[in-house]
Parts: sequence; C-alpha cells; structure tokens
Amino acid sequence: MSERRFRHTPEGVCSLGLHLVWCAKYRRRVLGGSAAARWGELLEQIAAEHGWEVVAREVMPDHVRLFVRVGPADGVGGAGVQGPHRAGAGR
Repeated sequence: MSERRFRHTPEGVCSLGLHLVWCAKYRRRVLGGSAAARWGELLEQIAAEHGWEVVAREVMPDHVRLFVRVGPADGVGGAGVQGPHRAGAGR
C-alpha cells in the first residue's frame, strides 16, 4: 500500500477512492477461518488484475469492508466495480 494519493494518467490527475461493503444474506456469519483468508487472497488478486490499490481491508464473519483507489475509467458506474450481475441491468 503506497502513500500516493493522486493517480496520474495521460488524460489528467485524479483521486478516486471507493468504500465497498459486502454482506452475506441475512448477515450470516460465513466468513470465518479459512474462508476469510481465501476471501482476502481473492480481493488482492482482483485488485491486482484491475490495477487498483487496496488501501484498507477488513474481513469480519458477516461482512467485508474494503477501501480501494481506482482509476477514472473504473468509477462507480463501471461494470467492473458493479460486477457481472449488474452489467446490462438497465437495458
């Protein structure tokens, strides 16, 4: 985790951070032990694939909190952040 606050691109300079929270259905406690470790590995892998910087991560038994710095093309409206279940939902 670097201390860079701004991301420099050929188009300009931006600082876009997303605070994401995932909750299990009915807040069931399903993310304990090895599941929490695997979840953390998957988050780091996905962030590396997309070029995102994970600033903070907290895996609790019933939810996951994640603060990520992303580029301007990966904003909240991008299908990569929303996930495949939301891609094309407005059509």
